Amino acid sequence: MRHVRRMRALYLERLGVLLDAGRTELNGAVCMARPDSGMHIVASLPAAADDNEVAIAANEAGISSLPMSLCYLGRNRSPGLILGYAAYTPEQIKMGCRRLAEVLGQRSAALSH
Repeated sequence: MRHVRRMRALYLERLGVLLDAGRTELNGAVCMARPDSGMHIVASLPAAADDNEVAIAANEAGISSLPMSLCYLGRNRSPGLILGYAAYTPEQIKMGCRRLAEVLGQRSAALSH
């Protein structure tokens, strides 16, 4: 039980770091809601975004992510990224958010040209 309590506290801390870094670094480019459980979070992208392309670019930048579109069977899809946080230190999470902000900024710049 002691180990479980320690790990829950650790994962809760890392989730908090991700949510805080997401707000400060991503500046509204994605929407992240606190999950009720689990060790992953969904970063919702704008409706026009191609989450497969964003996930590929994020992975190339060293950010492990999966596109939400892989999880949908029907036509009503909301683009987003599935991001894990449990295996990363707070510093790695902050750096990942900075890199994701760069990826999203590059994608925005490419779409506006």
